[in-house]
Amino acid sequence: MFSDVRVRCERPPAADLGQKGFQASNASVTLWSLLCLLTILVTTSIILTGCSRGSNPIALFEGQWISDIPFTYSIGNSEYTIPHDNRIYESANFLIFSDASGDGVKKTIAIIAETKLQELKQAFDIPSSEELGITGRSTKIMIYANRNMLSRDTQYFPCGIILYSLDSRYWVDVDPATDPPILDIESFPRFFKHELMHVFQHLLGLGLDGYDDWPEVWFSEGIAEYVSGGTFFYFATMTDVNSWLAQADHVNPISIGSFQDYPVPLERVGEYYPMFHLAVRYLLSEEGNGKNLNDAKKLYEALRNGDTFADAFETNMGVSPDYFEENFYDLLSQFLQ
Repeated sequence: MFSDVRVRCERPPAADLGQKGFQASNASVTLWSLLCLLTILVTTSIILTGCSRGSNPIALFEGQWISDIPFTYSIGNSEYTIPHDNRIYESANFLIFSDASGDGVKKTIAIIAETKLQELKQAFDIPSSEELGITGRSTKIMIYANRNMLSRDTQYFPCGIILYSLDSRYWVDVDPATDPPILDIESFPRFFKHELMHVFQHLLGLGLDGYDDWPEVWFSEGIAEYVSGGTFFYFATMTDVNSWLAQADHVNPISIGSFQDYPVPLERVGEYYPMFHLAVRYLLSEEGNGKNLNDAKKLYEALRNGDTFADAFETNMGVSPDYFEENFYDLLSQFLQ
């Protein structure tokens, strides 16, 4: 089930730098890194209450510094390698790479990553990382915390994520007057979990040989928004929905089966995410369609076994995609009243 992931993510043995905590390789941890760590750890301390009573959250966050592993990944038939600072933080399920982030930032990202993976495993009733194919260093999820390469956008692939680091200007004020951050740093855990959900779908066996077995875009992005709590606006009323629909290039979100279906340019596709989120929220709510994440897991299993998305959706969500699209706004009106 996971052999293709292991082949794509195979990495050579690493040089072990030992348990060095926050000791930096070329400089002491910056004041900002410590402040960032404090801010995110406060958030993470709340998140940790979601760990199961039988788990050992401390063990998840024990890590070590390693080196001499390339950040190489494959998408389709193309292979890519990104240079990094050769100081990699290894935690239970992740390898944290960066071009220039400090040690404290890398360790903070590892804490967030382990916490969010634990939440996803619990939500989908996955008892162990081994069931996801994470059996050792060569199969751990790779995270590239991009601090300075701002032309490189966020991207996920079968065994990892490339995203803007916590100490990049994407999240942090360089100059509040002239160069403010793009997003609020407090949203980083939700942003991370959204991207991790896409990797999680790969770990469940989807998209390993092309994307023929991948859910339609509206569902894949919608469930990533659903499990993360949302990285964009949250629509709670039909007033929100109608205001969104008032824009000429906002069409029925259930019609967005692939990226080619978006009627807006790439930089505006995020405008659709609140509606994708609302669609999945309806499907997986007792007040809506009455399904849950276990049904979504069965949908993934059906896709992995060769069903089309339409068939897998109808079997496990109880309605056809065509019916859902045609009646979408009427269903929302009842759901949001």
